[in-house]
Amino acid sequence: MPEEIVFDGPELAQEFDEDASLDKLNLDIEWEEQPRTYKKWSDRWAYANAAAELAKEAVDQKASELDAEIRDPLTWGENFPDKKMTEAGISNWIKGHEEYRQAVIDRIEATKVANVRKGDMIAIGQKKDAIEGLTQLHGQQYFSKPYVPQAMKEESETKGREAITAQLNTSRRRRQPIQGQS
Repeated sequence: MPEEIVFDGPELAQEFDEDASLDKLNLDIEWEEQPRTYKKWSDRWAYANAAAELAKEAVDQKASELDAEIRDPLTWGENFPDKKMTEAGISNWIKGHEEYRQAVIDRIEATKVANVRKGDMIAIGQKKDAIEGLTQLHGQQYFSKPYVPQAMKEESETKGREAITAQLNTSRRRRQPIQGQS
């Protein structure tokens, strides 16, 4: 596993955000960069997955070491002078041992990171679908037409009517006949 690959942290999150963002005005560049971006994140997932597998193996190794240690009659006698050695007792002692518990925590963290990297890889794959969709919309001249949301249309119509009504009311006041003339 290359040492320069970072599996987790704020720098990686920022890098992911940059890679996952999409520039609608440069779809050709986005399309060209997509395979390299996907490869980068799939490699990161593969390395994180390998680290998770190694962490799982480390848990098994630590359990084996502790099992061998506690099965030594001298060690058992020092730790549990008044108790008989049983499989359940050995298993509980291993699971409660600090080194074993730390190995399990490390495995859980490595698995979490691998799952996050897998999600990143899937998201970058979704970016490809977004690029395809935007390319289709661009080909259909979707971005060349002005778009006015329905709420804005209704608001401008309402304000337009109010402005016209106000103008007419002002004009009517000016045209009122002088009293006494009909």
